[in-house]
Amino acid sequence: AIASPDFFLPKIFKHMESHEKLRYLLLLSLKEVVTSAQGDSPSKLTEDHLGRIEEALFRFCETDEEALRIMCAECLGHMAVFRAEKVVAALVDALEVGGARGKSANVREVSVSAFRDAVNDGRFAARSQEVFQAAIPHFLARISDPDTKVQRAAILLLSVLLHSHLGVVQQGGLLATALPLLYKGTEFHKENLREVVLGPFKQIVDDSLVVRRAAYECLHTAVNRCFESLRADSDALLDLVISGVTDHYDISKTSHLSLADHYSLKMTCYGILAKMGELHPEGCVAKASQILPPLYKTLIYKLKSDAVQQEQERLEEVQNACMRCVKSISRVPRMDETEMFGKLMISFNRNEELLKKFKAS
Repeated sequence: AIASPDFFLPKIFKHMESHEKLRYLLLLSLKEVVTSAQGDSPSKLTEDHLGRIEEALFRFCETDEEALRIMCAECLGHMAVFRAEKVVAALVDALEVGGARGKSANVREVSVSAFRDAVNDGRFAARSQEVFQAAIPHFLARISDPDTKVQRAAILLLSVLLHSHLGVVQQGGLLATALPLLYKGTEFHKENLREVVLGPFKQIVDDSLVVRRAAYECLHTAVNRCFESLRADSDALLDLVISGVTDHYDISKTSHLSLADHYSLKMTCYGILAKMGELHPEGCVAKASQILPPLYKTLIYKLKSDAVQQEQERLEEVQNACMRCVKSISRVPRMDETEMFGKLMISFNRNEELLKKFKAS
């Protein structure tokens, strides 16, 4: 297809239509074709070829199969690198719920993910600075999208921008506009909980957990990379992190996969808390009575007697991270003078195992 696009591309498109099970492999082929056009050597792909590839990618990304959506996003992201103006305009159009392509949440997710993949390629911003900067606000606005998949994709985009293009997002109020949306993404709402019946068992599922986890990971990046931009919101930020380390429901009733995401979220929050102890110590001292109780609750949490070894190892990993966080917070000036820290140390002195871990951290 790279050497003879006129002959092979129609066959690829035809097989994608008629052989659903082969779509992933055919998308891999398209990815190779698109990638070949990025090189320095002349490509046999014409504007007509690229336009038909783009049209096919937008058509086949309207699927519930995540692997196909990921592949479509990667292909569109590669195309945006060398065809920025046209592809990015199509991606932006796909974001609008009432747009030509934006009727589906799957399409909006692919659009945001494709832009993120393009941003990850340093050549995109270097070659198309104006297109790149003009498009960013449209994609970051999707952090408030009604669909959780799109929200998560937009938050991951913000994380990439904070890592690789911090100066760009700090200009023109982009970060100031995105941060309130990010904070909202970390919030827990009971209405996102639902109960799932699996045979004789009932499990709790938090539909917002993947978004909250991504939001806290992005927040961790922001705290490490540009805390001065967040300093005005320091106390509100602490409240969000305290919410993140708190168990808002009975985690013993969650599925194994949900529990893994929940633990990852908490470990991210422990990292943020430890950093906030360095950057905003007076706030941590003022909120010691809110910070320490959920940490202690995690440290003393016990699994059911029938828990498998993998669950026990994962809990131990979380509790070790929690104890390192407590140790870090204990070094905050005047923290040891607070009533709650005194109560925590009394509890540690009564529990030989916890005291040993605290001293070893």
